[in-house]
Amino acid sequence: MGLFFKTSEEKAASQRKKDETMEKGTSYMGYPLQNLGPITTGSVVTIKMHPDEQKISLTSGKNSIDLPYDRILGFSINDEASLSSGKISIGGAIIGSAIFGPVGGVLGGLQKKGKNKISWIGTLLYESKEGERKELNFTTYTLGNPDKKTFQMNQFETLMNKIAVRRYDGQSFEL
Repeated sequence: MGLFFKTSEEKAASQRKKDETMEKGTSYMGYPLQNLGPITTGSVVTIKMHPDEQKISLTSGKNSIDLPYDRILGFSINDEASLSSGKISIGGAIIGSAIFGPVGGVLGGLQKKGKNKISWIGTLLYESKEGERKELNFTTYTLGNPDKKTFQMNQFETLMNKIAVRRYDGQSFEL
């Protein structure tokens, strides 16, 4: 180590240590969209990182599945906008009538109430024991209805992708 400056290797080791500290306290909760062995759809799954053991665990109740870090290809959380509709809108009929007359009242009444609800889908990409690329999808468990990713979602996604990149440390690639 230099007197005032760290080498790139020292910086990388320092960052890795910080990342591993964060990994220990970061988790993700979601509902699987497909059965995962003993873990069924509709059950709440918690994904935790275990840097000391170089694995993640997917746990639901007493059931748990482990996945080694070196088989993780990536993780993403994306929004899936869905429209939840209500009944005929009386308010829409009144406003439509006032602005456009009887025709506006009919069209305004038929305009269904709707509210944009954002569902967050977590996708875990991994390599199977046979070397095949696989993915697991989860509806993210959130409190309330966040219209953008929460800090915890971003942190989990970032750390999982840092884990995925480590498998390529030191390798050269050709495009």
